Amino acid sequence: MATEPKKDDSTFRWWVETIIKVLAAGAGIAAIVSLFSKHTSQQTSNSSPAPAVDSRTSAAQYAPPAARDFAGLKIAQTKTTWENHSDEIPRLLALFDSDEEGALMQRRYYVHECLKTAELFFWCPFAKMVNEEPTFDVTFVNNTGVDLTITGAGVALDSGQEQTYTAGEPAPAPVPIVASLVVDIPLHLKEHSPAGFPAEHSQPLDAPQFLTPGTAFRYTIRLNNYVKNLPEAVIMRLTLTTSRGTVHSKRIYMQM
Repeated sequence: MATEPKKDDSTFRWWVETIIKVLAAGAGIAAIVSLFSKHTSQQTSNSSPAPAVDSRTSAAQYAPPAARDFAGLKIAQTKTTWENHSDEIPRLLALFDSDEEGALMQRRYYVHECLKTAELFFWCPFAKMVNEEPTFDVTFVNNTGVDLTITGAGVALDSGQEQTYTAGEPAPAPVPIVASLVVDIPLHLKEHSPAGFPAEHSQPLDAPQFLTPGTAFRYTIRLNNYVKNLPEAVIMRLTLTTSRGTVHSKRIYMQM
């Protein structure tokens, strides 16, 4: 006769089986979590890193037009009494600090304040007698890094002084002259126009010139009535009106 299992044994087996099932279920869940974690990690490692930003690859910086862009500036006339004495500025300035014999006689032809300010120097000792108006041959290069449109050209008269005593050319690039301008200079003599300086006079171009970066614009500009209406010593700058503002050349000392 078979022995009937005790209730205590049956209960014990039920608890053991239940615990085994729970542990098995937990292991499955852990395995699933582990697989999911490995998959996510693998995707992260295989994904392309964010591209690094190199500051050197940024767009070229814009440089405003400036005096340095007037690459060539000289007297246009081939036969002229206007002479380029720009290289002599240091020597002429030294005359005003010299006690040597003859220095006083030489320096009386020049205005010290103009020489100290000037970066270029053109001299025509007999301009009043021959009435020769200065005409400049100018080459301007677009070094801004962007497109530029030239709409006008002129002259800025910074200062002028009457003078009792009267007594190397930078080569432009081989660019054809595409504009010839004439700017009328009104009366700026002290006795007639004490507030005549500074002043600017310009002439618009008949055909505006569009310059891409690195290209040049060459033109001539005649200062009409300059000799008659300006004092003997003048500090001036040539100007160009552009789509990005007015640009000035280096300061020019003009002595008659």
